[in-house]
Formats: sequence, structure tokens, C-alpha cells
Amino acid sequence: MKRAFVVSNDFLPNESELRRLLSQAGLEMVRPEDTSDYYLVIACKKLDYFKLEANV
Repeated sequence: MKRAFVVSNDFLPNESELRRLLSQAGLEMVRPEDTSDYYLVIACKKLDYFKLEANV
């Protein structure tokens, strides 16, 4: 079994930069969490709310 190791010297974008990157990929941020213990981002595909309303 391989031993786990700590990732160091990594780069994580700040929230506004990540929102921009996600938007370019057609995603929107649902839940960002950046704590001293972990970094978690949940994103989903952007919905076109105008198209959704037109179908109602």
C-alpha cells in the first residue's frame, strides 16, 4: 500500500478568480469553503433561468 503524502507549494485561486474560471467552463460555484483544514468547492452546470421560465 502506498503511503499518503502532503501536497505542498500548491496554488489555489481565490474565490473571485475561481468563480471566473468556473464561469468560463460553464459552471457556477454553489459552495466554496476555504478553512485552515481544507479547501472545498462545489460547482454545478450553469442554468439558463430565462429558458426555464419560458418552459413553465
